[in-house]
Amino acid sequence: MVSPHICDFIAELPKGPGTSCPDSPVAELLKYLATLNAQVDKSNPEVNLRLARDLIRPIFELERLCMLKAFRSTNPSENELKFFKLSIPLSCTIDQLYLAWYEHLVIPHLKLTADWNEEDKKAHADHLREILGGQYDYTCFLYDHETGQVLDRKTWAEAFPEIVEKIRDQLDFMALYCEDDTTPNYFLALADAFGCTEISQLEARWAAVDQAWIKIPPTCTMVPVHGMENYEHPVGVSPEFRLAVRTDIGSQIIEHVREAVLIHAKASNFDHDLIKLAERKLRETMDIAVFTDALRGGTCLRIRISGQVVPNRQDILVKGGKNFLNPEGIGTTVGRSHDLLRRFCTPQTAATLIPLVTFEAVLADVVSHECTHPTGCTPKVEEVLGNRSSLEEGKATIGGLAAICAVESDQARRSLAISTARVCRFLLKARRAEDDSQDYVRENMIMAGLLFNSGAMRLTETGLEVDPNNTANVDNWIDMMNDFYYRVVQAYHADNPRTAVAELEQIFCRPNNPNILALIVWLDREQPTEV
Repeated sequence: MVSPHICDFIAELPKGPGTSCPDSPVAELLKYLATLNAQVDKSNPEVNLRLARDLIRPIFELERLCMLKAFRSTNPSENELKFFKLSIPLSCTIDQLYLAWYEHLVIPHLKLTADWNEEDKKAHADHLREILGGQYDYTCFLYDHETGQVLDRKTWAEAFPEIVEKIRDQLDFMALYCEDDTTPNYFLALADAFGCTEISQLEARWAAVDQAWIKIPPTCTMVPVHGMENYEHPVGVSPEFRLAVRTDIGSQIIEHVREAVLIHAKASNFDHDLIKLAERKLRETMDIAVFTDALRGGTCLRIRISGQVVPNRQDILVKGGKNFLNPEGIGTTVGRSHDLLRRFCTPQTAATLIPLVTFEAVLADVVSHECTHPTGCTPKVEEVLGNRSSLEEGKATIGGLAAICAVESDQARRSLAISTARVCRFLLKARRAEDDSQDYVRENMIMAGLLFNSGAMRLTETGLEVDPNNTANVDNWIDMMNDFYYRVVQAYHADNPRTAVAELEQIFCRPNNPNILALIVWLDREQPTEV
């Protein structure tokens, strides 16, 4: 139950261009402030920035104080308490860096590409990777569209010297209060990377950070996490800091799904070397667990994830990495999925599917997605296609679901329910308009096609109709997912991977599919929303 005072406060806020609040329904704004997941208008990048700065950041600052109070109650050691307390000002400073970075790099990019089609955006991303010399960029720059050149490129230390110097001091101090022998080396490497003023040395410095980070042992309860993702810019890595706390939630589900993904990869008849690489990543070097975020900073002001495999550099991931599963994000997904199924399915379908979408079911789906990311991916593939090919999110979700659905019919029914809700979520108008959601929009365009073509889903006058007990249609869906997964991995290792992936996009990512067009019309109709 939301306080009436908060509802009134949000209702009375100025909204739209020039303000700190999107012009969206109050109910959705309240959901967003609580979870960072809601159908709010994100079409104006300046409003997005002010929303993060003026509304979300104060919430995070209060959250950090509440987390500190809760942590004190666990009777931590003196060093643990000091470490936690020092992480709070570091999170605040990373917020400052992120907001400055977003204003200088992301907003100009979003304005430039606002009216571009998907093909032009991908070509621009390839061009940036080529002229900047890598998949991961830790600089700020101006881009001259007429000449295709990058201007005034600076490292973060050069662009934001006062903020970065403060971050370095905080990291040096935190290195003194670590409970293990490896984390101090990580903080010192991180301080060194932040302080780098030579663009030519940035990649090596940040790769060294990833190398030091993967050595933090599974026995470490509190795991610091730096920025490793570029969801908001084609190459720019978002500044981030989290303090993640390891739990034993869902440990049996995690192990069950990990093995299912490997068994499925073997059954898919992939090259022997790819199987061995996947086995090494998932069985020997990958630390997979449910982590709850005790502290969040930086890009967390705008993005909340349910799962994450990092680092993204394949040459480092093969040596070690962590698969973070977020219980708060998963719990939010459960509630949101129930709402989407009520809104967009027939009453009978909603009544059948909603009980299937549980925390455990969503956790299994998220684990399967994250465990499938490493399959078929190699340093060579990354070199050719970048750190995230246009079909990679679809490969991870669809291949992962095919793996766990093959294990038992009940899992297939649960995954079908979750997939129905997920398709609705990412094909909504607000999501289709978000630049940083395009990989997931594409993924769900593919999934919608598979659901319709298999007969597992159809659109009626009263909503989507899905019968998880129709074995023939569910089996067709699983077969089609297997086919897609196999073809993507084969495309990654074709003589010309770029061409092979582009050909698959033409086959599977067709927004002119009549079923998908009709679904989008259905999803875009006005929906009443309750507070």
